[in-house]
Formats: sequence, structure tokens, C-alpha cells
Amino acid sequence: MVDSSLCETCQKNEPKYTCPGCSIRSCSLDCVKKHKSGVDACDGIRRKSSYVPLSQFTDDDLEKDFTFMSSACNTLNSIGRDKLRNITTKGENALPIPYFYTQLINANRIRGCRFLLLPPHFHRHKTNTSRLDFALNRIFWKVDWYFPHANDLTLTEKSMDEMTRPWDYIKEVIYQEQKMQNQDTEKDLVGLNPFIQYASLGFGGFKALLKIEGIQKTPNCSRFEELDLKKSLRANLRDKTVIENPIIYVVLNDHVSSFTVKGPSDSSSFLEGVPKVETPLLEKPKETKKSFGLLSAQDSDSEEESSKKHKLNEPLEKKSPKTPKLEEALKNNSNKSSLFLVHYSDSE
Repeated sequence: MVDSSLCETCQKNEPKYTCPGCSIRSCSLDCVKKHKSGVDACDGIRRKSSYVPLSQFTDDDLEKDFTFMSSACNTLNSIGRDKLRNITTKGENALPIPYFYTQLINANRIRGCRFLLLPPHFHRHKTNTSRLDFALNRIFWKVDWYFPHANDLTLTEKSMDEMTRPWDYIKEVIYQEQKMQNQDTEKDLVGLNPFIQYASLGFGGFKALLKIEGIQKTPNCSRFEELDLKKSLRANLRDKTVIENPIIYVVLNDHVSSFTVKGPSDSSSFLEGVPKVETPLLEKPKETKKSFGLLSAQDSDSEEESSKKHKLNEPLEKKSPKTPKLEEALKNNSNKSSLFLVHYSDSE
């Protein structure tokens, strides 16, 4: 039997400590550790809502209950004063999206781009300058350009026209620095022109990678997607997800393997501004009577009926056995140099 006057863990010594969580008494630190790491492990934290009989209720218990109720009221008041509560809430309690952001979202939806916004208190949302020009019906993006091989330089274009091609912007940046470097040849080339690696390789020596944002389905999925340097930013963002503004990395071809890149989408048939029109399938032509086209073997067919049968859009007719009249006509004209055109039908 368990002796209540001894340590409830070892049953050897008199108890000295009482667990505030489960009121088990222990004699030493070793017994306390065994109690917390045993089968019925206890965290040692006092239960604020534990039952206390009225006969054992003291002033200390009253003060603890008052402190517990005060902390609960303070928590409710702080939640009511939280300015971010409505911002990060969806549904009826959420704050409405500003009108210009709604128009920007709709414009991207028309262009086939999924545009998402961050909560207003985020720094990236506060510094986003992307906008929609209603008069021109164009989006002017804020684009962050990262050049990891140019001393990790970052350039921010606050208002880039969506019809701008990535190559046009990159060319302007790298070759403008190249002109400055040519004017003063005594200075350090790398220090003066950080884009010297990009300028030396030229077009085709590097790739523009768009950072893929949003929730990923698998942990090992692609984090970047290659952009077409010759197409506009509007065409490259089609079927993409953009959070606030595009983020583009310009990487040399030799270092692309260090990025998890998704291959460029097959958009060879894409025409900007021209919607794709699906052509209906042509119905199978009905079967017609077998004949020999220009050299008809039937005397009953008139010239008007034969012309109707051999329109340009009708399929050619199937070859039929030679008739005696056709063989006679071929024998009579075998020595002549004239050319006879005979059409055969391919439909079965």
C-alpha cells in the first residue's frame, strides 16, 4: 500500500515539495523530475479553474480568482481596441477594399493575371505604387529588379508600363553603365560598372526569373518562372499570381541551376490584344455518286450537273471501274499530245 506520509514517488523519505498542478508531494529534485517525466507527466502549472471547497477557501484563493477575472476582462478589451482585427478579417466584419485597388484587381483579371493584396499595415503594401491608368487602360507596375551578379544590386522601378519588354529595361540599365565606364577608363571597371558581367554576355547570356508567390501545393515546387525577354510584361504575367508587385531576378545562364525554375509556358501562338477564336470542326461531307470528273462515263449527266458536283470545296470522288466508252475514248486519244485531267473521289 502507498503510505501518504512518505514521498509519493519513491516511498522512502518524508515529502518536502507539493506540485501546484496535481498536489503530489515529493521529497527531492530527482523525485520531482521523475514525476514530470513519468507516464502521467505533469507540467507543474497550477490550474486556475480548479475546484476549491468552500471550507478550504481562503483569502489567497479569493485574490487569485479576482486576478484571473481581471486578466480575462483585459484580454477582451485589448481585442476590441485592436486596429488590425477588421483588416485581417474576412466576411462582413472586414474593411472594404479601396476603389482604385478594386479596379486594379479587375484589370488584372481581364488580362489573365491573379493579383492579390497584403493587409494595409504591411510595409510592402504601403510602398506599392502600382496603379491603373484609366485613360490609357494600362497598368503601371512597381517592379523590383534583383541583379545577384552585380554586387546584389536591387533596382526598384516605381512606374513601369505593362507594355515594356524586360529586355528593353535590362538593356537600358546595363549599357547605360557601360557608357559611363567607357568615358573614364582609369577607374576600376568592376567598381564603376557592376553590370559588366551582364554587358559582356549580352542578350542570351542571362535569364529573367519571376518569383512565384502564394501558397504552394508541394514543398519542392518551383519558386521561380522564366520570363520571355522579347514579350511585354503584360504577356509574361498572364496565368501568373502577383502579390502587390512583380519581383524579377536577372540571373546568368551558368547560375540558373541554383534556382528552382519552372520552364516558360508554351505561348508561341499568343497574340496580344487578340482573343483566341476556336474554329468549329467541319462536318464530314456526304457521299456522292461515283464518277470520273471531267471525263464522265454517264451519257445521262448534263454539263450543268457535272459542274455542280466538282466545286472547289467538295472532295474528289472515288475511282470507279472503267466503262467501255471511257476505254474507247482513251484508245482514240492515245496518240495525241493533249493532256486529260481525271479526278477521282477520295471519300468512301
